Amino acid sequence: MNKIKIFFLLVFIFCSSCNKEKQKFSPEIVEIISNENPKYPSVFATVLFFGKTKNDEIIILYVQELRRIHKMKYKTLDFRDFVDSVFNEKITIDCQDESYCFGIDPHVEDIYINKSFDDFKKKFCDISDSKIIMLKKNISKKQFNSINYFFFRNNYLSYFDDNTGRWYFISTTDVIKNLGSVSD
Repeated sequence: MNKIKIFFLLVFIFCSSCNKEKQKFSPEIVEIISNENPKYPSVFATVLFFGKTKNDEIIILYVQELRRIHKMKYKTLDFRDFVDSVFNEKITIDCQDESYCFGIDPHVEDIYINKSFDDFKKKFCDISDSKIIMLKKNISKKQFNSINYFFFRNNYLSYFDDNTGRWYFISTTDVIKNLGSVSD
């Protein structure tokens, strides 16, 4: 009987010590960005992307910044490999004056770690159906950045809608479907 208790105790300790496994960022989005002509604005020009910095902060990046950083510091890497490495946090970026970097809000991180992603969404978003996810109003800037980052880690992109004055999240799967229907 004691062996069974010890076994379950060990299983519980092991499971509770595990962090959420990081998902691989959408290779399709990486491919689209990589194949865009840099002479024209990106279809993702206003979308927030994220990477890790050398001092373990998070950096907010737009596609133009990714191109500039790649050209200045990572020429030896293929652009596609560079974007994939940044989005999947395989490499770190220097946080420069023109880039915005931030530390994760501990309250937001605690909710992200200890709740399901669905519960995380419900806590910080207004969800009218499974596809329309709006960030709640009156969220501090530090929380805003952290929430956006955790959505990004779960393959969501965020964008601001000027008409409603709200931030929205859309899954990368839906983005790819929508881009496919536009090109048809």
